[in-house]
Amino acid sequence: METQERGLNKKQLASSLGIGTTTLWRCLKYSSKKAKKFKLDKMPVHALYPGGRKYFYASEIKQWLEMVADYRE
Repeated sequence: METQERGLNKKQLASSLGIGTTTLWRCLKYSSKKAKKFKLDKMPVHALYPGGRKYFYASEIKQWLEMVADYRE
């Protein structure tokens, strides 16, 4: 039986990854620019409705960061 992962806001995401919020957002900003430059997948962000508060899943963010970091041109 799979356990349901909970959606996290930016502060909860940073604490679950074990880093500070500023460091997390600097990493995400840099990785988003790199992903856009090399036409990789966008950062996985969720919202309940358009314009709603964003939430993240730690496992998705970890996979995405690893994918972007491992990409070589």
